[in-house]
Amino acid sequence: MEKLDFLDVLAVSKKSDGSKFGKTADGAVWLDARRTSPYQFRQFWMQLSDIDIAKMLPQFSLRSMDEINEILIEQRARPESRVAQRTLARELTELLHGEESAVAAEQAADVLFGANPISASPAALHLIASEVSGSAMGKAALGDAVSVLVLTGLATSNTEARRLLTQRSVRANGEQIDEHTKLDKIPLLHSRWLLLRKGKTAYHLIDFQG
Repeated sequence: MEKLDFLDVLAVSKKSDGSKFGKTADGAVWLDARRTSPYQFRQFWMQLSDIDIAKMLPQFSLRSMDEINEILIEQRARPESRVAQRTLARELTELLHGEESAVAAEQAADVLFGANPISASPAALHLIASEVSGSAMGKAALGDAVSVLVLTGLATSNTEARRLLTQRSVRANGEQIDEHTKLDKIPLLHSRWLLLRKGKTAYHLIDFQG
């Protein structure tokens, strides 16, 4: 499928709720990675309802109808697997942005939904950097966990930072940390990044080469 053909089909398609298919709550989905990142593009397809994916998989996939029907049968049997959404998201992200970006988008999604970031590629971490709060600093700024949490905005005060650490609510590069953790002892991701996670959804990525 050529990119222009893809754009034409996307423009005239509608979701099951009647809204235009190329629109999200945040605006349009763009084919240009500078407007819609590979991660955002992938997530657009991942968030399709089961009703919409049953329509869009045959419409957009280059797979044979036999393969598509097998995927949709599996989807109906195990909707929680989102196998149809995953299949189309991977296929179209790779078609538009290339295999490396498609893999990076999957890794970024895994990390932002709770996976350990230790195996994430540099490309995935660059995508994560565009989705979460971040800062650049020198390694000398790394010290006690309390001050770093306040510095990055994950805590509003030393008191809140200590409470979070006492409750074991913070991870650094996948490792659970406490008030006594020395962050400069935690290996950086690719000798460059420290990804802090508070709870399940609050992240801050520190770049030591930024």
